[in-house]
Amino acid sequence: MNYDNTPDPILKIKNGKYAFVDSSGNEVFPFVYDYAFDYSEGLAVVKSLAHVGFINKKGDVAIPLEYSSARSFSDGLACVKKDFKWGFIDKQNNVVIPFVYDFAWSFSDGLACVKKNEKWGFVDKQGHVVVPIEYDDASPFSEGLACVKKHGKEGFLDNQGEVAIPLEYDGAYRFSYGLACVWKNEKNGFIDKQGNVAIPFEYDDAQWFSDGLSRVCKNKKWGFINTKGMETVPLQYDYLVFAHVGDLYLVEKNGKYGFINMRGDVIIPLEYDDAHDFCDGYARVRKNDKYGFIDQQGNIAVPLEYDFAGDFIRGFAVVRKNGKYGFLDTQGKEAIPLEYDKAESFDSRGLAIVEKNGKMEHIDKHGNYVNASFIDYDDY
Repeated sequence: MNYDNTPDPILKIKNGKYAFVDSSGNEVFPFVYDYAFDYSEGLAVVKSLAHVGFINKKGDVAIPLEYSSARSFSDGLACVKKDFKWGFIDKQNNVVIPFVYDFAWSFSDGLACVKKNEKWGFVDKQGHVVVPIEYDDASPFSEGLACVKKHGKEGFLDNQGEVAIPLEYDGAYRFSYGLACVWKNEKNGFIDKQGNVAIPFEYDDAQWFSDGLSRVCKNKKWGFINTKGMETVPLQYDYLVFAHVGDLYLVEKNGKYGFINMRGDVIIPLEYDDAHDFCDGYARVRKNDKYGFIDQQGNIAVPLEYDFAGDFIRGFAVVRKNGKYGFLDTQGKEAIPLEYDKAESFDSRGLAIVEKNGKMEHIDKHGNYVNASFIDYDDY
């Protein structure tokens, strides 16, 4: 396939709008979209209000924003949703596989996982059913195998639809680094592609391998192991979860929260009474009953002076101070004054519900009241 080999523009967010910049930080086009994915095969998914389409690397619309949802291109096709059904299009917006599925995932290893009438199977790029649509659940192929579920048990199929690893597990994740996390009798372990146990079933929880490491829990303590089962970060944390930025992980120990990397280095000290993962580049933290925000280096981006704060969502965060709600932008400024009795985060339409003097209204990101009753949209 002929893809555009020029460097992919970099996805950025500003004031709740998405755009792309080049390697020098110059805008490829203005910040106008409500949502966007990174480029894949030369095109990027973008969303404006309820409408989804694709743009090229120059920012031009390559496929009209006429779908209610879409996934990135893979193997030359994109999975898109229209009139409540999923199908697949090519880069000229031709329908290659009809809109007949209730749900679908992008192509992986030449096959796409699809759902119809509450059952799952796999189709090829011509839309032919390769694996019968008869499974209770399924996930896309990874490293040549796909996890499927039937009669309450999970196992793996090869790309011919043959059972490669028997459906005997209570649950399973996809293969990565040649291993899959599976669980049986309330314990997690890892198997190889022949179904042999590579890492014993001794963990209370575990995840698939990423960058050669897996996040695991034993006796209520979390840490990391490598593909040999050796602890690379001791199982010492009461809580450990990906922070959704870089390789940072949010951790808790002895009632205090901070952030580490996958090597176990403490990047942001465990000094907060509460903390959340990063959204729009900032993490919400609490200390001494006051909320604020930190950046990825641990610097205070918004002072800890609010009685309540929500995560940054679409460029804005709900905050409360002295009993009144308003909104901060990603510069830490009070973009919409703290004058409401209640407020909710901005939705995918760019609207937020607020209450003032007993009356509930929708406002836009400028704080203007909007009649939202005419807007119909499909959550992205």
